Amino acid sequence: MTDLPEQPPVPPVPPVAPGWSTEQPPAYGASGFQPPPPPGWGYQPPAPKPGVVPLRPLSVLEILDGAISTMRQYWRPMLGLAFAVSAALAAIGFVLSLFSVSSLTSLDQLDQQTVSGGDVVSALAPLLLGAFASAMVQFVGVVLLTGVLTAVVGQAVLGRELTIDDAWRRVRPLAWRLLGVALLAALAVGVGLVFCLLPGIILAVFFSLATAVLVLERSTVFTSISRSFSLVGSSFWRTFGILALVTVIYVIITTAVAIPFGIGSLLFPISDGAGNVNETAFVVNQAISSVGSVISGTIGYPFIAASIVLTYIDRRMRREGLDIELARAAANPS
Repeated sequence: MTDLPEQPPVPPVPPVAPGWSTEQPPAYGASGFQPPPPPGWGYQPPAPKPGVVPLRPLSVLEILDGAISTMRQYWRPMLGLAFAVSAALAAIGFVLSLFSVSSLTSLDQLDQQTVSGGDVVSALAPLLLGAFASAMVQFVGVVLLTGVLTAVVGQAVLGRELTIDDAWRRVRPLAWRLLGVALLAALAVGVGLVFCLLPGIILAVFFSLATAVLVLERSTVFTSISRSFSLVGSSFWRTFGILALVTVIYVIITTAVAIPFGIGSLLFPISDGAGNVNETAFVVNQAISSVGSVISGTIGYPFIAASIVLTYIDRRMRREGLDIELARAAANPS
């Protein structure tokens, strides 16, 4: 038998450091283990987010979340301004509603006797005048408030905060144009609703982005309306769905606020069982209603304005590549 060659001694195994396993992963290419592919085709870096939304086409939930984030992060210009305007409008509406007290009292007295049509008109005149003046003040106040909030949201997308004074300075030269756009939209939608509900809803959707166009692009009245029609036209149903969802949320908010104040007003009935008007109860009911309108306006107006502005920005990012321009503007504050 041939002697086997002498084997070299086996070197001792070095001690393993505590906490480490002797089993190591296989080398690249062994046992099917492959390294992760490097960034290349199909790789998309995350979109920049200098402000309340990422600078890329947005989903519906991102639009709603961006609206809430704007209200939360920039609450001073958003909620503060909405509260001030809502309180002022409620106070003016409360004062104007006092004209209705005399009308209700006069109508209550006319019920007990035979009167002519002229007497009824005279009794109703203060009521109608107060209601018309209150509606006009409300219209102007909400339109201007929406314009200022639009300017705030436009800068919030870039991560910049506008004070109330700065926002008003930007919107003040556009005030008459804002009122013109709102008036034309209200007339068109109103006519559509009178003839049939569907045309009014369709026109409301097409007009919905006009205010955002006017404030953020500083365009004219008819250019803003034309641009709104153009932006909505290629995505009508998506825009309709977003606006419908925003409206539902707004109705839920206002209803939740109105319920406790409505219950409170039941404690002060305007008329007694005999049909006599209680002027004191009427004034108290108007005051309770005014407080409720202030709370709902403080929350509701900023939410609607922010949602519409973000819908406008989403449409332009999808249609015109606005996200690239916004990214450059965010990187260059000047």
